[in-house]
Amino acid sequence: MKAAWLPVLLCAACGAPELPPVEPLPLAPPGPVEAEPQRNGDPVLGRQALLETGYVGCGLPEDIYRYLGNAAPRGPPLPGREGRNADLPFFYTAMTSSRGVPVITANCLYCHGEDLAGTVTVGMGRISADFTVDLGRQAQGMGALVWEPNARADWQHWSSRVGAVMRHARTRVVGTNPGDAIAAAVFAHRDPLTLAWLGEPQFELAEFPAAVDVPPLWNTRFKNALFHPAAGRGDHARIMMTASLMCTESVAEARALDAQFPHVRAYLQTLRPPPWPRDLNLGAVSRGRAIFRRDCVACHGTHDPTDTAFPNLVVALEEVGTDGALITADQFSPASRRWFSSSFMGETSRLEPAAGYLAPPLFGIWASAPYLHNGSVPTLQGVLHSPSRPKYWRSSRRLSDYDDVDVGLKHETLNHGHAGEPIPVRRAQIYDTTLPTHGNAGHTFGDVLTQRQRMDLLEYLKTL
Repeated sequence: MKAAWLPVLLCAACGAPELPPVEPLPLAPPGPVEAEPQRNGDPVLGRQALLETGYVGCGLPEDIYRYLGNAAPRGPPLPGREGRNADLPFFYTAMTSSRGVPVITANCLYCHGEDLAGTVTVGMGRISADFTVDLGRQAQGMGALVWEPNARADWQHWSSRVGAVMRHARTRVVGTNPGDAIAAAVFAHRDPLTLAWLGEPQFELAEFPAAVDVPPLWNTRFKNALFHPAAGRGDHARIMMTASLMCTESVAEARALDAQFPHVRAYLQTLRPPPWPRDLNLGAVSRGRAIFRRDCVACHGTHDPTDTAFPNLVVALEEVGTDGALITADQFSPASRRWFSSSFMGETSRLEPAAGYLAPPLFGIWASAPYLHNGSVPTLQGVLHSPSRPKYWRSSRRLSDYDDVDVGLKHETLNHGHAGEPIPVRRAQIYDTTLPTHGNAGHTFGDVLTQRQRMDLLEYLKTL
């Protein structure tokens, strides 16, 4: 039995109040994003909470997971985990449900961790994850293996939510991530005041989520706002706990989980990027550093070890020129923003997308392929030279297949996109930049450089 499994969970139906009419909401202006007060936490407790506890709240009965064997997604274990988690793939966590059933659920590393050359790297975007398959149908199919009454109740709780959410979060391309769109689907299925689960979504959701590339978590310590359009403002810890709303049944439960997330945020502040693993041309590094200081620091910051301040600059969409669909996608739509502001989440945090994209810190940029907010460019060479970007491309989505020269994913340039590929599995492997939200235009600032200057700049970027 072939089955992929996913971290998304949602449950039984109940009556649904009408939400206020959805009206346009203004976007935040481009420019610097100011810092706001954050709650302090203990990073040791944060690591424990993030990697050892079942904060998502429900999952697949463990007996079924073990029975499925290699039919469920596999990955190496994360060193240092204990007990039932010790031999699990890094993106799964074992927990015991309220019915006393051992279950397997996903943790944040399902999207925010990756196997980098045999080493699990916490905080790295998981570009190998496949959200193009019908995970809801697969979750429902697993019910044939569940007979014990409590285990079956847990499976029904988990699988019904997977089905409800994933019909709005199935991506077109392997490696693009629907995490934020999943949050919007959860919002649509919950009463904002009580967090009670609603049988039908209370506002319209797109058939396909906007393409998103997961930014590395090791740079969150420099950011004054979360998400590519700088939408996550106010209390970052509360925004980070959004994944726990999948199976959180009340505001009281949400508050109990929220108490853990200042510690999770403190742990994320300790993450550092993996160093470039190969030799460097020191002369090119020196020349590239000079180019970076001349052309890049105004948006991205100096990256000097003694300078911990970053511009936190939202670059206007008209200036950066990249695909702007994400700014008004489901997760940042007026309906989602109104839900958020009227809910428990909105007490201390805000969804306030800007009319542009936040220029991110570039630490570990070599390990952050593919590039741009939607993952439409496979290499940094393409980021710095827009004419060389492929219109259609395919890669293994493994960083073991790495392009040391152009810095990014080794890839095959194709002469056709999704319309020219009749086989669905192969179609999902193709990044087609003509699809809605998948465009690779914009960020043409490096086009003025010579090829020699670009290569020098790439060599310097490897050192960050």
